Amino acid sequence: MRPPGLSDGCWGERPNDHPISDRGPGTGNHMPELWSTSTDKYVEFYENVGAVVMRLHRSIRGNFCKPCVDRWFWDMTGKTFLLGWWGIISFIITPFILINNIVRYITSVGMSRPSIQLSRGPSPFWVFTTIAGTAIALLFVGSIALSFVSPISQEECAIQIRGYNTFILLTGPGAKSFCDGAVADDPDTFTRSYQPPSAPVVCSQDLDGLRATVVDTSSSRAGGNLACQSLYESVR
Repeated sequence: MRPPGLSDGCWGERPNDHPISDRGPGTGNHMPELWSTSTDKYVEFYENVGAVVMRLHRSIRGNFCKPCVDRWFWDMTGKTFLLGWWGIISFIITPFILINNIVRYITSVGMSRPSIQLSRGPSPFWVFTTIAGTAIALLFVGSIALSFVSPISQEECAIQIRGYNTFILLTGPGAKSFCDGAVADDPDTFTRSYQPPSAPVVCSQDLDGLRATVVDTSSSRAGGNLACQSLYESVR
């Protein structure tokens, strides 16, 4: 039987109507004789529901036992994860509400539970939306972080100087476009080579953000020397 004066859990569990916000732990309707093995913790949880042109907002704050902390965190955070984004203002403030709720809940993880639990548990649906929303948010933030730390993709291509066994190997972002442009601009001098040969390196030079390496399969390396001279002059 529910003790006299208690609602279905901790005192003031209706949002925005929490008389124990100025009381100490274990006071009010927490009934210390029933909560002798538990602790209370001051928390503040917020909830936002965006409605495009308006938003619905509520909050709850005060000293709560662990079951009540769990209930209000999952219910209010889950609803905000699902419904808090619909509106310009809601879209801006929802991340801050979620961060507040999650951080405050993490600080309550070590709380002991009462020997008798009178508060109903959180809705399984809001538990699911909170977990799913957190996972999606972590994946989104992780993908953005990886885009900054992941190495820039390296392209490779090769062009051959007509009339010589000389090849210019280009490496770096946009290398293939550079090769295509060189052949298109001067088809009498360059032709595209799709299999860069393994040959002695004559010279290597940075060229417009790319690494240009000249190789020559002939014994005289005449074409390679001309290509190297042209590369050096182009970067002066």
